[in-house]
Amino acid sequence: MTKIINHFSPTTLAVDYGEKRIGLAVSFGSLAEPIGILTNDETFLPNLARVIAEYQAKQILVGLSEGVSAQKARRLGERIAEFTHLPVIYTDETLSTKIATRKLSQAGKKINQKALDHFAAAEFLQEWLETC
Repeated sequence: MTKIINHFSPTTLAVDYGEKRIGLAVSFGSLAEPIGILTNDETFLPNLARVIAEYQAKQILVGLSEGVSAQKARRLGERIAEFTHLPVIYTDETLSTKIATRKLSQAGKKINQKALDHFAAAEFLQEWLETC
């Protein structure tokens, strides 16, 4: 009997910070998949914990843009680390929303701005997975 060895990194959950909504994506092996959006309010951390358990995430990837938004995303990452006790990694997510918008448009998909955040999370997660 041949033993199958998984060479992929542990499941990573990507978090795309937004003032109102936080987009989520998860890695399946070497592929990133958008999985949903959580409201950025007092329910975020408990809801995130449920998502982490559901997908058995082992680490969190937080996208950082620029300026004040990057500072807020970093603070969110610190809160996530404290709440979940999982390692939090930071990556550049500049232009991920624009790239996701372009790809959806090219695929002929109708773009709902309120539902775009998880596609942006998948975009920077995929880029990160390809460079690991």
